[in-house]
Amino acid sequence: KFFIAVVFQIIQNEPKLSENAIKKIKCPTLLICGDTDGFIKIEHQVHLFNTIAISDLLILPKTGHAAHLIQPEIVKKAIWDFISR
Repeated sequence: KFFIAVVFQIIQNEPKLSENAIKKIKCPTLLICGDTDGFIKIEHQVHLFNTIAISDLLILPKTGHAAHLIQPEIVKKAIWDFISR
């Protein structure tokens, strides 16, 4: 129950991290989202992408929140390419 409550709080209040907290992320970050995600808004992902110094953003067309299940080969390749750099 706690996990579900936290998830719904995140959905309702995104983005929760302050601008300063996001800017402190220094490790390479891969953001993957679907263009029809009902939980995380693309605008939020774009904001993270624009704020995190070293980041990549992959937006998958016709894909919801479970991008790794809907387009597993594309997600797997994106992750592999990202960690291989």
